Amino acid sequence: MSRIFTAALMVAAMTACRVSLSPLQNRIDIGQETFVVFVGDGEGGRGDLYAVKADGGRVYPVTYTRLHETRPALSPDGVMLAFLRGRRAGDSTDYRVVVMNLLNGAEREVFTAEEGRAPLNLGWHPTSPLLYIATTGGVLQATVPSGPLTVTAAAERAVADSALSVLLGSPAFARVAPCATGAGMCVVPRSGSEQLITEDAADIVRWGGDSLAYVTGGGARLRIRPLGGGRSRDLRWVDPPAHPRLPTVFNVGGAAGQRGSEGG
Repeated sequence: MSRIFTAALMVAAMTACRVSLSPLQNRIDIGQETFVVFVGDGEGGRGDLYAVKADGGRVYPVTYTRLHETRPALSPDGVMLAFLRGRRAGDSTDYRVVVMNLLNGAEREVFTAEEGRAPLNLGWHPTSPLLYIATTGGVLQATVPSGPLTVTAAAERAVADSALSVLLGSPAFARVAPCATGAGMCVVPRSGSEQLITEDAADIVRWGGDSLAYVTGGGARLRIRPLGGGRSRDLRWVDPPAHPRLPTVFNVGGAAGQRGSEGG
């Protein structure tokens, strides 16, 4: 057997054995355990994506580019991660919507900013792989991984708006939003006065069926707070990047935690 043929067989065998290129392989059991993906400062202050288990511990990088990545959103099954990617932070006219399969690392570009439609926020349908994209020109949607991109019909806007917000209750009786009367985040009921959650909170997401999680301490901590009272706890992470922000949560046994449109 020639050396060239032997080398070719070795390369083929190595390729066959490389069954996954997931950035979280052997680190987080995707779709089987609760975990968080969030944005942190990378090279040159650009946003990179990181992940950590729900009980804290080591922080793992998810993306390895020199581009700016922001506004991650985990799918209801925890397998797909949608996010915005661009050359410059804060320039939504340059953003693309990318979806990564966390089981194998494969990426697909779903939408690129166009005149009159710059992507601002992302959210998933609670029970299907339908991704909603809030833009400066309305809401778009696409079934991931290969469905066409379409404009969200008026009849479906209520579901889309729910996916792009942080709602409380089932059926929802309130939403979480920046306080209209001062600093901090509030619970805003369908009727009645808003109620302050805390003044030192940003980027709130649902954590399971009975809690909220939010960035606090100037971006130093992720705090989990029960909705029905009880003691809050801080997720203790090891060697986090600078300026952790914009978390998205996959909850075992429930939908991924959606984040509202505040922040950037």
